[in-house]
Amino acid sequence: MRNVGRPKKFTRDGLLKKSVPVFWKRGFADTGIQALEKATGVNKSGLYSEFKSKEDLYLASLKYYIENRHGKELFTREPLGWANVERFLQVVPDCPDAQTGCFAINSMR
Repeated sequence: MRNVGRPKKFTRDGLLKKSVPVFWKRGFADTGIQALEKATGVNKSGLYSEFKSKEDLYLASLKYYIENRHGKELFTREPLGWANVERFLQVVPDCPDAQTGCFAINSMR
């Protein structure tokens, strides 16, 4: 007899969308798993079944953020340089939940 686990009640994109504001507000070091559980509605074991670590979730959240603001296209446009960063920052004013700054740029600090 095969042991079948419960089906997931979340999507990877949904999880990332809900984790971005938490990491954005608190940063990587000050974000605990409990805060991510609360924000996403997914328990610790569910988070770790989808991502191998908090760092993996953080990096996936950052990638999700950049890709959903067309950052990949903006950052890789030739010629490479600060003009690309400036163009990206012009897209950011539609920040969710009154977040300030840019998650991608803040993560570099």
